[in-house]
Amino acid sequence: MTHPQRATAPVAPVASADPARLQSLVGDLLEEARRRGASAAEAGVSNETGLSVNVRMGEVETVEYHR
Repeated sequence: MTHPQRATAPVAPVASADPARLQSLVGDLLEEARRRGASAAEAGVSNETGLSVNVRMGEVETVEYHR
């Protein structure tokens, strides 16, 4: 099984949840996916503060703090 090439680039943190800036960022990401030949792509952004805990088979797997 071959995996498609992944394009990763650091993205500077968004200081505020400016909707226009976030929409522009998502648009840029989707356009890059199209440019690289993707027939389907999904992108999302969020600005949140909190804690995520993932549990697998009754055991804590990951704990993430978002700021």
